Amino acid sequence: MQGTIEDPQQEPPHESYSDRSQTSHLWYEVRLCLGFLTRIPVFSVEYSGHSSLASASWAFPLVGVIIGFVGAIILWLTEMFALGAQLSALLAIAVMTILTGALHERGLANSADGFGVAGDKDARLSIMQDLRVGIYGMVALIVIFSGRWLALGDLIAISFSQGVWALVAASAISRGILPFVMHAAPVAEIDGISITADRPEARPAWIALAISAVIGLFAFGFGGTIVVLLVTAIITYAVAQMAQRLIGGQNADVLGAIQQLAEVTVLVTAASLAA
Repeated sequence: MQGTIEDPQQEPPHESYSDRSQTSHLWYEVRLCLGFLTRIPVFSVEYSGHSSLASASWAFPLVGVIIGFVGAIILWLTEMFALGAQLSALLAIAVMTILTGALHERGLANSADGFGVAGDKDARLSIMQDLRVGIYGMVALIVIFSGRWLALGDLIAISFSQGVWALVAASAISRGILPFVMHAAPVAEIDGISITADRPEARPAWIALAISAVIGLFAFGFGGTIVVLLVTAIITYAVAQMAQRLIGGQNADVLGAIQQLAEVTVLVTAASLAA
């Protein structure tokens, strides 16, 4: 994942970290993640002792909920105009992609290009840093985007409410697993330099997983959540192991690929359960 938080032209007055309440600290961390994972123009408040993205990563699934609700709003609007399940799904996913600036899609494409070529670890990492998208990246984007689109369309056709809840849950769960991957998996390095975000401690990683599980319960119920989380965990573990074997660990692009694969996994699994 690669993203930036743009400071506003006029920043609010700086405030001491110690002067802030716990609620204010948590709100800051949510905004920090929101600014990193989306194009929503939130400003970054800078003060001594402020949270890093790693320590704030517990809020990733909450940002996923926000992104998912934006997609849900598009689904509701298209439902009002009776545009059909597949077209509604396509528009919702397109708007969500725009909202995130295709942040994770870029990681998916870079990872596919790097993993798909022959060479050593450094050669693959160099290809992943290339801004151009190769044939492997294009194929990966087409397959994963199509999978999300068709699975969501099938869910909407079965039950509109199930489709909405599945979309929100997929957006949250696929981002909620990232802090745990960042914490548990080794970091890929090129020429001895890390090219990913700081590794979070165990606490924010487990909090993010817990929030994801709670959101899953609302969307799929207890049994459905167990199935969805188990399948998603298997896919995530497989990708993380592949990344460790090919490039020595996870980096920003691998995290983006994991998010995309996890999101389509949740949607496809949910569609299978609904059918």
